Amino acid sequence: MSGLLTDPEQRAQEPRYPGFVLGLDVGSSVIRCHVYDRAARVCGSSVQKVENLYPQIGWVEIDPDVLWIQFVAVIKEAVKAAGIQMNQIVGLGISTQRATFITWNKKTGNHFHNFISWQDLRAVELVKSWNNSLLMKVIFFLCDLDIVGFFFL
Repeated sequence: MSGLLTDPEQRAQEPRYPGFVLGLDVGSSVIRCHVYDRAARVCGSSVQKVENLYPQIGWVEIDPDVLWIQFVAVIKEAVKAAGIQMNQIVGLGISTQRATFITWNKKTGNHFHNFISWQDLRAVELVKSWNNSLLMKVIFFLCDLDIVGFFFL
């Protein structure tokens, strides 16, 4: 990998590399983490496949407990691959799946169901009826939006 620093001990102790930034991408097929130094070079990486669940035709879900374990694991693995300590991490950037959602109990923090993926089709008929309503036609007209997938409710 271009720009990869190969001596972790030197990298961890060198004063010009006092802090590192983690970049996490939680996608619909993989979750990955990269450790970057101050020169934006990748010092360590980790990637794991995300397991999508298909409980019914057209439904796409992700187990939040499994995803959390993977989230923590890719961070630990990338930091280890970089040859640094967690206390050297000074920043974190996270990119996640847009429109994937979950609900949880406010008091306990426990989730009520799996993540429902942006790929899920269970509400397609409801969304079609909303998008065909007079209200939505007015909103699209006033906002000068083209009626495409990402603008649908």
